[in-house]
This record gives sequence, structure tokens and C-alpha cells, in this order.
Amino acid sequence: MFGDRDYPYEVATPVSNVAVGGTAMALPFDPSNPTKWADDFIGTIIGERIAEVISSYDPSDETYVFLEGPRWSTKTGERVAFGWKAFLNSPIRMVSHRWSEGPFAVVEGKMAWIAGIVDLTVRVGDRTVELTLRGTYVLREHRPGEWGVVHEHFSKPLEDPYGLGDWLPFAPTADSKE
Repeated sequence: MFGDRDYPYEVATPVSNVAVGGTAMALPFDPSNPTKWADDFIGTIIGERIAEVISSYDPSDETYVFLEGPRWSTKTGERVAFGWKAFLNSPIRMVSHRWSEGPFAVVEGKMAWIAGIVDLTVRVGDRTVELTLRGTYVLREHRPGEWGVVHEHFSKPLEDPYGLGDWLPFAPTADSKE
């Protein structure tokens, strides 16, 4: 039910000859332009460049990803790689993306985050699906000059999780004092 605790597959050996966090194919991360990395990374998914996708993750056991569904999470770089291989072998194909808010980014030392609202066009077999998701990538410099995703979270807000509607009493504007 919840992520790694109920992970349905044992990954006792490497899932392929594509190394998680490998340097040969990893998408370069430039700390002076982190949002370019986010666009380029989504481009590797659209382009189905599996080696670049997988090797752009931190290879550690600390890597922890929240999926848009149907599972809750995946833990460890090796299991993330296994998940991406399964995704790219499924009938799901990402067609395009556009950031409708952001992306915004902060880089501090050996950690960086990139987040925003992204509109995705996805093809599932013969259907086209439009999704708007909030997305966050957290990257860490795991070796000097080599960065990898250590956390990723893509999700959609629940419609009304508390049964109260929106608790925000008004939409703030630049002139709002509260």
C-alpha cells in the first residue's frame, strides 16, 4: 500500500547495464541555471533516453521518489531505475510539457531544489491525456561536480481533503496586507 514497505519487486541485482548515477550519460546540472536542468530532464523522458533518465538520479539508498501514481513511493536509486525502465516499457508516452507556474529554484551548497506547476501531454495507447501536476526535484552533489536527483515529487492536490472547501478566505493580491 505505501511505497517501499510494500514494494512488489525484489531488485537483488542491477536492473540493467545502465548505472544509476553514472557519469557517462547523466544529464549535466549547472548550479547557475537549475531550471534549464528541469526542462532538459523532462526532455530526456519525452525522448525516451533511458540511460540519461536513470543516470540522472543519485545512486544512493537515500533516493526517495513520490510518484504521481498508482504507487505511493519508491526508495533507493536502484529501484527508481527499475521503475523508470518499467515506465518506459509501458504504453505511456510523455509527448510535451510546459511550466504554467515556475519553475522556481534554489541552490545552496551541495543541494538544490526545482519546483513548479507543469502541464503534461501524455499519450496512453491511443488516448491523449492532459495532466497538470505540481512537481519538485531535489538534487544533491553526490560526487564533486556530479549531481543527481535524490528526491522527486509529482502530484495533484486532492479536490477537497477536509470537506470544507478552500479555507483561504480570499485570493491575496499584491496590495493585500494579510
